[in-house]
Amino acid sequence: MARLAFLVVLCVGIAAAKHFRFSKSEIAAFERMCKNDEHPDECTPHTEQANARRAEIKQVFTESLMGSGKKRSDAEAGAEEWLQKIQEAKRAVQRSMGLGSIEPYDDGMWQGDILLTKEQAEEIIAHYSGKKTGKRSITTVASQKWTSPIKYYIEPAVTSLSRASIKKGIAQIQSQFGCIQFQEVTSKPTNFQYMHFKMAGSGQGCQGYAYIGYHSSFENTVAVNVDASFCQRNGCASNSIVVHEVFHSMGYSHEQCRFDRDNFITLNTTNLDPQYANNFNKDTTTAFNHHGQAYNYRSVMHYQNTVFAKTPGTKTMTAKPASAANEALMGNSCEAQASDIAIGKAFYCASG
Repeated sequence: MARLAFLVVLCVGIAAAKHFRFSKSEIAAFERMCKNDEHPDECTPHTEQANARRAEIKQVFTESLMGSGKKRSDAEAGAEEWLQKIQEAKRAVQRSMGLGSIEPYDDGMWQGDILLTKEQAEEIIAHYSGKKTGKRSITTVASQKWTSPIKYYIEPAVTSLSRASIKKGIAQIQSQFGCIQFQEVTSKPTNFQYMHFKMAGSGQGCQGYAYIGYHSSFENTVAVNVDASFCQRNGCASNSIVVHEVFHSMGYSHEQCRFDRDNFITLNTTNLDPQYANNFNKDTTTAFNHHGQAYNYRSVMHYQNTVFAKTPGTKTMTAKPASAANEALMGNSCEAQASDIAIGKAFYCASG
């Protein structure tokens, strides 16, 4: 069977031989910025927005653990431990990049829209500590593949606007793949073999989050919220949010984390919020297999070129060679591109 090697924990470099590391001058500049309090919000891991998102994710984790049979008190304690593991994983990556003195943004998320499992977080911590866990590598993906038809359930609390966007995005994916069918169910199945759509509640603008790949032991949450006026004025944004998060649940990672990304983008470290630096690590060919598809600025899995900036609107990524046209494509696709579909088909549609 074809191996979808991008079903990894994003860009943490689990199988990387060499980690991404900032230069001494870049590290010194980040540390100086935080020490001198030049940008206090960007050096504070517990902002009001971070706390709100963390509380939301804690509820998601609590519900997942309760669904696995734990009583609420134990589930809440387990969810807190889960969140602490994720933060510890972020610290491990920051240290590997030379930024161990800067505490990562503590919002419970990985790369802004990913729900890490506790086991994935532990693998990251062990990897960057130079330890071997004895567990199967999280780049092994056979158990994370969905079986068609992929069932999905939309909670009653999901608004009509977001519900419509979810259905539209799923129909589009089904049409583009051909080999995958989706089946809506009106009540939650007794097992976890379904995507569970919820509202992403905290934060501003178009938003969402999901796990990477299918998981058999807890609820496969896919949260979206496209009710913001911007999303509704820009139908492209509302559709791409849904497709992006469903693709995460199907196993896709972020395009800007590809092992070959340095051939196509330059990180503008002077504009980067150092708390988010861990989100720009990259992986290698040992963990990623893009099945011959070229780097695509227009991929629906590519972030905008201002993501994780210390000053909103400033560029954290520029195209290489410099190209305003390519930079304008980053994070602005309305739907999955041909390369996105080709990569997924190599896993979901290939026979043998």
